[in-house]
Amino acid sequence: HVTVFPNPASEKVVVQLRNPTQVKVELQRLNGQLIQSQEEYGQRFMFEVDDLPKGIYLLQVQSESGARVIRKLVVQ
Repeated sequence: HVTVFPNPASEKVVVQLRNPTQVKVELQRLNGQLIQSQEEYGQRFMFEVDDLPKGIYLLQVQSESGARVIRKLVVQ
């Protein structure tokens, strides 16, 4: 289970997982271009988005087991 908030966002985005786990979290443009990436163990991850142009982005969360969740993110 993955929750992304606030959405839409203007400064920071929080990615909240149900349980702490080893994950790779990527923020991408709709064309697949990678903007930010984090690999770490935890339950909560934060991305700064205040320097990004307004638009729609993708947040991809991939666990060690290979499970992948993608969420759309609106930056205002």
